[in-house]
Amino acid sequence: MSVLQEENRPRTWDQLIGLEHKSNGEDTDKSILKYLAETGFARSLIFMGPAGTGKTSASRLFAATYFKISTDEVLDYPYYKEYNAAGDRGIDVIRGPVQTFADIPTPDGTCRILMFDEAEGLTPDAKQALKKIVEGYAYNCIFIFCTNNAEKLKGPIFSRSKQFRFDPIPEDQYTEWFIKMCDRYDIEIASNIPKQVYSVYRGDMRQVISDFIIPNQGKKVTLWKPIETHADEIFAASNPQEKYIEIASKEYLEPHRLLEDLFILNGKKDPVTFLKADLMIRAGGSPMIGVCAALTAIKK
Repeated sequence: MSVLQEENRPRTWDQLIGLEHKSNGEDTDKSILKYLAETGFARSLIFMGPAGTGKTSASRLFAATYFKISTDEVLDYPYYKEYNAAGDRGIDVIRGPVQTFADIPTPDGTCRILMFDEAEGLTPDAKQALKKIVEGYAYNCIFIFCTNNAEKLKGPIFSRSKQFRFDPIPEDQYTEWFIKMCDRYDIEIASNIPKQVYSVYRGDMRQVISDFIIPNQGKKVTLWKPIETHADEIFAASNPQEKYIEIASKEYLEPHRLLEDLFILNGKKDPVTFLKADLMIRAGGSPMIGVCAALTAIKK
C-alpha cells in the first residue's frame, strides 16, 4: 500500500463511500455497521465485494469506533490484529497465534478484533477450526472477514455472520471523488478523463490512486490510457526475471498491480511467496527486488 493510498483512507464514517443499501428498514448498511461498532453488538462480520471498494478501511474504521481511538492508531493498537488469509491461511496459524490472540482477555473488558483479509484463501481445515474459535470465543473477540469472492467463503462461518456488501463506487460519486483527488494533487485533466478512467477501473479507488494519481501528480493529462503491467509478456518469457528487468528499465511498472496480475496468471499458486514480495515492497523495499522474488514462484 502506497503512502498516498494510506493518506486517503476514510477516517470518519462520513468519508466512507458506499454501503448505502437499506437491507433493514430505513437504515443504511453504513448506519447499521456504525451502530454495531459503537455498541459492540457484533461477533462475526463479513465484508464482501470487489477490490478497492473499502472493506479494509471499513474494518479499521469499525475498530477505531469500537476502541474509541483514531484510525491512525488502529494498526498499532494491541487488541486489533489483521491477517492476510492468502498467506496466513493454514490450520497451524488458526490453532496457534489466532486462537491465542482471541483467548486472552483485555484488562478493560472490551473485546479484541481479528480481521482476515482475502478470507476466501482460508483452507477448508482452517475454516473448520475458525468456526469453533468464532463460537468458542464470542465473549472475547469480534471477527471480521473481508473477501473478494463470497462464494468461496460460504459455509458455517458465512451463515453465522452479519454480511455487508461493498459495491463499486457509483459513477457520479466516483467522478466527484476523482476530481477532488486531481485537484488535491495538482493534476489538470481534460473533461473526458474521469469517464475514461471509470470505464477501466469500475470504481476501484485504490487502483486509481496507484495507476493514475501517483504517476500524474503535478501534470496536465489530456490523453490517457491504462498503465500496462506487461504481466502476460513477463509470465510467458523463458526467463521471467530477465524479461521483467528489461521492461522495467524502459518504463514504469506499478509493482502491486503487476504482482496481482502475475499471481492470477500463476493460477494463484504459492501465495506466501507473492505475499512476502508485496509486503517487502510496502515496507519500503526495492520494487525490483520484490517483484523478482515473486517471480521465483513461477514454475515452467
